[in-house]
Amino acid sequence: MSKILELLQRIEAPTRNIFDMPKPSVVETPAVAMEADAEVEEELDESLPFDTHLIPIASGKGGVGKTNVSVNLSIALADRLVARDPSAKVILVDCDFGLPNADILLGARITRNIDDFVTKRVTTLGDALSPTAYPGLSFLSGAATPSMTLSNLQYQQRQKFLRHLKTLKAKYLVLDLGASVHFEVIDFFSMVNSGVVVTNPEPTAMRDSYLFIRATLYRKIRQEAREMPLVIDLMDRLESGQLDIPSVPGVLSQVQKTGSLVDYKSLKSILDEFRPKLIVNRSETFDEGLEVARKMRDEARRELGVDISFLGPVIHDPCVVRAVKESAPFLRRYPECDASHWIRNIAERIESNNDFQIEKNYFSFGAYFKRLFGGTARMAMGEA
Repeated sequence: MSKILELLQRIEAPTRNIFDMPKPSVVETPAVAMEADAEVEEELDESLPFDTHLIPIASGKGGVGKTNVSVNLSIALADRLVARDPSAKVILVDCDFGLPNADILLGARITRNIDDFVTKRVTTLGDALSPTAYPGLSFLSGAATPSMTLSNLQYQQRQKFLRHLKTLKAKYLVLDLGASVHFEVIDFFSMVNSGVVVTNPEPTAMRDSYLFIRATLYRKIRQEAREMPLVIDLMDRLESGQLDIPSVPGVLSQVQKTGSLVDYKSLKSILDEFRPKLIVNRSETFDEGLEVARKMRDEARRELGVDISFLGPVIHDPCVVRAVKESAPFLRRYPECDASHWIRNIAERIESNNDFQIEKNYFSFGAYFKRLFGGTARMAMGEA
């Protein structure tokens, strides 16, 4: 078992800083995989179609409600698009290859799936799409049952899937990723620099989400800096605890001191462009969600040299639990519940590319929340 998985399974003492973890090599890229990187480098540089937006959604650990958020957010995005253009499309892709279950919440009837594509029973991913009961939303299932083929994809198979994924025609491709730091999850998340991480206010969930972000950044640096021996050497020293300033900003500082302008600019560009977005699920109040985002943002700035932005909370709501038990999206079964209001707000923020400003004092804007959510504003803001 890799060191990162051991960390994710460890239960920390309550008094310990949830982010104060040892600095092991969270992603150890095998030499074979690195050689494969070079072989497919040109293909991986292919961009998405101009009007397609990729939204990978990850969590770092299971049980935080990632799939529930993915399903309901996909429906909310489709609702917004179809209201303006009935032909618009959102595609939800269940990339939890080991244990796919998004189809249960969607109530989708699956005829083809990604497993059919990987095993060459269909020639394109488009052939594996399934319709849903929700206007504008199509679904691409991982497999009808847990698939050993999909859960153990080789590097070249993953890259083939990623390349074909870019050929799907939709305004939004929402990827519900598996809850782990396996290579396929990190590679899918790294397709864009602004993937979404779902966490909740529990310390273990916050820690594991942060470790996922860190693992993704380390892999991005190693892949994009593989022709920069200085950067790779410094990353090795960072992960083995031999760096004077044990952080990615420490690596950047060391590169700058060597006078290697090309290496410095390249590494700085990686850090500037990587900006994961955070959704805090099951937050009791907006204030609690904002505080979680602030803590994770501050730690990421200090240890990783990157910013985390905040899409918003999904307020804890008993209607969500009831909807899950009824195998239905809460956005449809209970459209006026607090969670539905917040998931629609997150969809609006994704479409407008307008994240919450973490430093802003939203509680001086009570009218703003009432205008958004009507009578639910008091509960959402935690007012008496």
